[in-house]
Amino acid sequence: MTISAIPRVIRRITAAIAVVIVAVTAAVALQVAKASPAPAQTSRLLIGEGTGSCPAGYFCLWALRNYTGRGVAFYNSESSYAALPSSFSFINDWAWSVYNHGNTHDIRVGRDASLNGGTFVVCRGDAIPDLTIGRSIGVMPGDRWSDRPSSHQFFLSIWC
Repeated sequence: MTISAIPRVIRRITAAIAVVIVAVTAAVALQVAKASPAPAQTSRLLIGEGTGSCPAGYFCLWALRNYTGRGVAFYNSESSYAALPSSFSFINDWAWSVYNHGNTHDIRVGRDASLNGGTFVVCRGDAIPDLTIGRSIGVMPGDRWSDRPSSHQFFLSIWC
């Protein structure tokens, strides 16, 4: 190798090292992105009317029949709606319709805080448009649950 060829070899080696550094950096960044946890779900949301406003994975309650009026979506269990921040606590003893848009869990709804005072189950995908008349599974017809729900729990039901 001649002395005049040395700078050219150094440039090629430098370019090759740069390519390797870029490739390693990209591979490490990809692995970090894969290992990062998914963003946490918001535990409570205010929602609009209709079951379409209830996000996937959430249990939703509305202040009026047929999924109308103000609504609240919950991603986790809540032991007392009365203890919620004021923007959400309006739903305590005020829900008239419910929808479980859950992906993996059923919902046990309590008449009082901490599931006291009686419960009924809303299976994954179930919707009850009018809690005054109930339905044949969970809320018995005539068992008036409108204006009653005060808590709920995500769980796996053997009946759903």
